[in-house]
Amino acid sequence: MRRLVWLGFALVLAMFGLPAARAATDWSALARPAFRHLGFDEGLPHPIVTALAQDRVGFLWIGTQGGLARYDGHRLRRYPGGDGPGALPDPNIQALHVDAQGRLWVATRGAGLLHHEPESDRFLPVPALGLQGIWALQDEGPDALWLASEAGLLRLQQGQAQTWPADDPLAPLLQAPQRALARAADGSLWVGGALGLVHIRQGRAERVGPATGITALLAESDGTLWVGSSSAGLGRVTPAGIWETVWPAEHPQLNGRGVQALLRVAPGELWVAGYGNGVVRFPGPAAAALRHDPYVTSSLASDGVRALLRDRSGLVWLGTDQGLDRHDPQAQGFVNLLHSPRQPEGLADRHVVHIGAGPTPEQWLLGYGGQGLGLLSTPADGPARLLPLQLDSPGAALPLQQQRVLASVWQGERLWVGTLQGLYRVDWAARRAERVALPSAQPHPRVDALMVDRDGGLWVGSTEGLLRQRPAGFELLRHEPGRRDSLPHNRVNALLQDHQGRIWVGSNGGLSRWLGEARFANHVRDLRRPDSFCHSDAVSLREDAKGRLWIATLGGGLCLLQDEAASRFRHFGRAEGLPHDNVGGLQVDGQGLLWASSADGLFSLEPNGAHLRSFGLSEGVAVRSFWVDSAARTAQGELLFGGGGGLVVVRPTRVPGAAAAPPLVVSSLRVDGQRRHLPASGLRLAPGLQSLQIEFSALDFRAAERLRYRHRLLGLEEAWTEGDASQRVATFSRLPPGRYELELQAALPGEGWSAALRVPVEQLPAWWQTWWARALALLAVALALAGLVQLRTRSLQRQRQALEAEVAQRTQELSTANATLARSADTLSLLGDTGKALTAQLDLQAICATLHRQLARLLPVDAFGVALLEPDGRQLRFPYYFEDRLVQGDTVQLDDPLSLSARAFREARELDVLDEQSSESAPEVAGIEVGEPMRSLVFRPLTLNEERIGIVTMQSRRAQAYGPQELDIFRSLVAYAAIAIGNARAFTALQQAQAQLVEHAKLASLGQLVAGVAHEVNTPLGIAVTASSHLLERTQQVQAELQAQRLSRGGLAGFLQEAEHTGQVLEQNLRRAAGLIEHFKEVSVDRTSDGQRRFELGPYLDELLESLRPSWKHRPVVVECAVERGLWMDSFPGALGQVLSNLVQNALLHAFAPEQRGQIRIRAERLGESQLRLEVADDGRGIPAEHLARVFDPFFTTKRGQGGTGLGLHISYNLVVQKLQGLIRVHSAPGQGCRFELLLPCVLAPAAPPEPGT
Repeated sequence: MRRLVWLGFALVLAMFGLPAARAATDWSALARPAFRHLGFDEGLPHPIVTALAQDRVGFLWIGTQGGLARYDGHRLRRYPGGDGPGALPDPNIQALHVDAQGRLWVATRGAGLLHHEPESDRFLPVPALGLQGIWALQDEGPDALWLASEAGLLRLQQGQAQTWPADDPLAPLLQAPQRALARAADGSLWVGGALGLVHIRQGRAERVGPATGITALLAESDGTLWVGSSSAGLGRVTPAGIWETVWPAEHPQLNGRGVQALLRVAPGELWVAGYGNGVVRFPGPAAAALRHDPYVTSSLASDGVRALLRDRSGLVWLGTDQGLDRHDPQAQGFVNLLHSPRQPEGLADRHVVHIGAGPTPEQWLLGYGGQGLGLLSTPADGPARLLPLQLDSPGAALPLQQQRVLASVWQGERLWVGTLQGLYRVDWAARRAERVALPSAQPHPRVDALMVDRDGGLWVGSTEGLLRQRPAGFELLRHEPGRRDSLPHNRVNALLQDHQGRIWVGSNGGLSRWLGEARFANHVRDLRRPDSFCHSDAVSLREDAKGRLWIATLGGGLCLLQDEAASRFRHFGRAEGLPHDNVGGLQVDGQGLLWASSADGLFSLEPNGAHLRSFGLSEGVAVRSFWVDSAARTAQGELLFGGGGGLVVVRPTRVPGAAAAPPLVVSSLRVDGQRRHLPASGLRLAPGLQSLQIEFSALDFRAAERLRYRHRLLGLEEAWTEGDASQRVATFSRLPPGRYELELQAALPGEGWSAALRVPVEQLPAWWQTWWARALALLAVALALAGLVQLRTRSLQRQRQALEAEVAQRTQELSTANATLARSADTLSLLGDTGKALTAQLDLQAICATLHRQLARLLPVDAFGVALLEPDGRQLRFPYYFEDRLVQGDTVQLDDPLSLSARAFREARELDVLDEQSSESAPEVAGIEVGEPMRSLVFRPLTLNEERIGIVTMQSRRAQAYGPQELDIFRSLVAYAAIAIGNARAFTALQQAQAQLVEHAKLASLGQLVAGVAHEVNTPLGIAVTASSHLLERTQQVQAELQAQRLSRGGLAGFLQEAEHTGQVLEQNLRRAAGLIEHFKEVSVDRTSDGQRRFELGPYLDELLESLRPSWKHRPVVVECAVERGLWMDSFPGALGQVLSNLVQNALLHAFAPEQRGQIRIRAERLGESQLRLEVADDGRGIPAEHLARVFDPFFTTKRGQGGTGLGLHISYNLVVQKLQGLIRVHSAPGQGCRFELLLPCVLAPAAPPEPGT
């Protein structure tokens, strides 16, 4: 109960944004600083970095063993070394120094000392020094330098190098190799070398301390000097000049390694770099050592650290054997807890999937990716620790400590844990966990969310739905299709009870609020509304200090519920500044700021949503991708976020505000492709410029990739051109002469633009672009124009006359074209009407006649024919050929070499014979009578669905009767004809298939009748066989007694009486069987015969129902028949029997369940003199309204796979309407039964005779 009170108190404090405590947890024992790497792959000329310096502009210079590089935060400009004038003669850099005048000095291993000339971007050697190895440089006034070299201490002034005076007692010490220099606060110089440490003040040298082999010096503002040695470890000289050994070489922190570099990172924190020993922080425990860890990508790149530098913005740079590392010591707002096998005191797993409340307010449960639960202690004013946690799972096939933990919640003293493979209940006092089966299809589903409501009830969000704990067990709430108020999806990801007591559910279907029972108010994504819920997958829920609900989604960014009644949300995505649209956990800090994790770092958002900031490795966040809903807030107001690389602690009060964008610099200038230096006065361009390219950069090394840039060239354009960090180049081509001003600005995401960097640009004109050249050009143009006007006037007069004649000619041509167009429109209209008429026909002869008639209206046609491919595929048959008269039925063999019809079909192309001589000699189709010779013949294949089905020919006795327009008309109509013939064939096939279905249905019904009658006949025949067998046996017994003379009078009398009884049984059952067979004969004849006869309806229906009785004999269904007496029909009894059988079978199959009681009523009555009404009704389940209009459709059934084919009622409808000349209707409603009503004529009307030619 005490834990619940503490948790409730902390929750209230978190909800209203109040800090629970002012003290902070000490994370130093677990924290792992984050480093960003810049290596050979990113553009360094060599991976071994030996020296570092920052120039006056802000560029970072990096010396390596393979060249020099300049870094602007975005791009490395390399100086690899070369032999040309001004090139770097030796790429192996030993030292870099920027003097008081801003000049860069470069000490190389094999080429001595050089200085960089920025105007020409060249390196100039210092001849006076030769090739002496120089290791360190220090200013000596405005025009001199001290050099620590292999030749001892040197003083360089005006190109001359001087050694230390030989008469000085310490000359031997200072003329020995020197490695380090440091300028003290009082202006004196410290020199460290192979033989010891020397302090030079006012021209006098003094040895201090016993240390030798000195390699690094660091002078502090209070007068303290730190000394690093290759043999004496770490020492210092106090402001009073007293030597102190801090760490001898054999100290555990140094591991016997020498000191390479020293740097004051922060007050109270000194970094000591040793080759092979990484970086050790002084003062600090062993855990304070910074070394390369292959399991942690954000660790130091290499333990071989050679150089340290702190730039003007406070960033620390480390030159290592594997490139350049960067660390921000000011990033105190983030603490990284990482996992590594080399760090046993760290996290047990690199994946922190869940963070939940622990057994005390200062402890937190960590859900690992595969190591179960861990325990994190975060005491106020104490060190954070990871405590060992052992949980037993006796008898469990899947122990909890081998699971991926996704959720946890306390219910009193009991802990519930959700995992990837089910729910666990933990007895915390006994440290025992047991797996709990849930009432779902999968008893151990994935459990992503757990919550205990204000009433103490447990809620479980799983992949099988939402489970609610009740006294009798868990109640499962699932998605129900068709119910809008059910859960929208069965995968539940997040649960929250807000300050009003309302329960919210986040699922893969959206956001839901529980309404009680199994009902939910759902908010889902609506693509038609931009203010609807932002995505389907809601994975984390959080209520801020104002009571507003925030929802994290996977793929949809962040959602804020603004109006629940209108289902209106505000959406935050990449366009609003989010680093990623996959948002994980949510928390609110003590100032009401919303913090969230994502698939690409962390971000914070002000309560009004106006300002958003992103945090990644540049800000000290070593984990990039975070798990959903893995977040918590400690009693000290610190925020915990679990990710795919460890745990990040956010200390909101220590997160610095957003820094203004640093000033911009021009990092590169190219004029016509040639590199140029930018003068301080601006850029003056010679005439004839082809291209100008200016590259710029804001020297922000923290998060350069997040900067945005914009530029404009005033005088040429007013609008800004914006781009991201990859678009930092302004390019201009062929600038007009004039004066311009280039404005450059940069900004961090969500921040304002920096002050503009203005670069004056002047483009000088060529001589032809000067004012006097333009004036002369204008004068010459004016004189030339005057002469041209005179010539043009005369030319226009001649052209006017020619145009008038041409207009008259064009007017005449236009009139002719309009008349032709009108005729073409009439032809197109007629073609459309003809196509409709052809495709509406379903008779082959009608199609051919229509095609012939329409062609004759449009074209000169003396002969016309249609030939179709026979089924054997060997010949063409002419169903229609007209030449003076109609001829039908002739055939042409496809292999006939003389037939043009066969040739056109074989070659699948149109044959046009339009010249008089060849058409006269063209052979005619054999068997067709012809008149005068045809002089123009066209044969075109009929093609349907890319398959040839025949040919069409038109012929004329005129030569050249068909031109291109006539042939196009013919081709269009042939295409319509092919479609119409295909439709006719399909219709004929459909009629045949329908007739076959009717016959099949009749045979199926007859089969059911035979099966029923056989079953009925089998019973009396079985009794007869048994009686006859018994009589035969008794007769044999009496005969035996008679032969043995043992037969008595009484025995004989008993036998005769028994034989008489047996004979009666035989007679009765055989008569019963004979009656059934006779009845079957009558009914079967009517079923299979299509003959029309006169019959009385009542007796016929009795016989029919008797044959159908086996269908319901063993079911609790009663069939009643009431028919008016003397009701005669002259009709088709077989068709009527088929209809009634289908209706009764339909009722038995659909109206009643197998064991359901029911009643089927058949009633018939006369309606006037010539019509009767026949009804078949049941009191079954009825037909739904959506099915009622389709019951007579073919193949419509609700019992497919259970005996229903969907043809019974369709066949019945056709028989009633077509054969029985009647009408059938259905009346039904769900639960009210079904009634089929047939209106039939008592006497069928005589069938109309078929039309001629059909």
